[in-house]
Amino acid sequence: AHVLALDYRGFGDSTGWPTQDGLIADTMLLWRWLKSSDVAGEVYIYGSSLGSAVATAMAASISSDADLRGLILEAPFPDLHTAVQYHPTSRIFTLIPAVRRKLLELVGNAWNTTEMITDVRTPVLVMHGAKDGDIPIHLGQAVYAAALRAGLPARFVELPLSDHDNQHRFGDWLEALTDFIDGVDEQGRAANAKSAPAQAPSTTLDAVPEVLGARKYPSFEDRKPQAQAPGAPMPDKASQVAATAEAEEGGAGPDADAPREEL
Repeated sequence: AHVLALDYRGFGDSTGWPTQDGLIADTMLLWRWLKSSDVAGEVYIYGSSLGSAVATAMAASISSDADLRGLILEAPFPDLHTAVQYHPTSRIFTLIPAVRRKLLELVGNAWNTTEMITDVRTPVLVMHGAKDGDIPIHLGQAVYAAALRAGLPARFVELPLSDHDNQHRFGDWLEALTDFIDGVDEQGRAANAKSAPAQAPSTTLDAVPEVLGARKYPSFEDRKPQAQAPGAPMPDKASQVAATAEAEEGGAGPDADAPREEL
């Protein structure tokens, strides 16, 4: 296997200033280079944190390419507008309503993963650390729900010991990757992953399918979420996100998450 990584413009050793269009252009340049090289073959796109949104945009842009076998998202978020409200560095702004409103106006609809994922045509793996204090796990669950709603064969894996930056240090991370890739290899890439849509929540954050343990995720044949009883209450965290998205005025932001538990 080969691993190909890049520093986006404005990151690492790359010059320039990062923008959504610019970062997507960087990934497409990387894809064209890969396709012209001698190592092109079965490809999995992997993105973590902000990179999960970039990876989703890339997968959506090349969804018709037969070499693309799967999309792997680590600690993803529904959209940047939501993620900003839960990130520890932005919580201070919840105390200053005018600044908070201006910040959210500047973010706008940037990096809307739940929207972009509707154009993806490959199996999707979502992994999220249970102790993630930067992007809480319920935001990753919302992305998983969006993938199911789009009819994609998707898996959600909770990494119980991981926070935002250390997933790779635990064996369940590698096990989840291996099982996902083996599953895709066994069943082959679907000609059209949307041919049999799964039953999923009607909106991104109105309900979150049951979280699956790191070693208890379903096969692609058994990927439909459990039906939810009519009138069932929303999960607490998902309700908080939905309420935040609907709020237009006032300084009350989402409740601060508990301090991250140290390993």
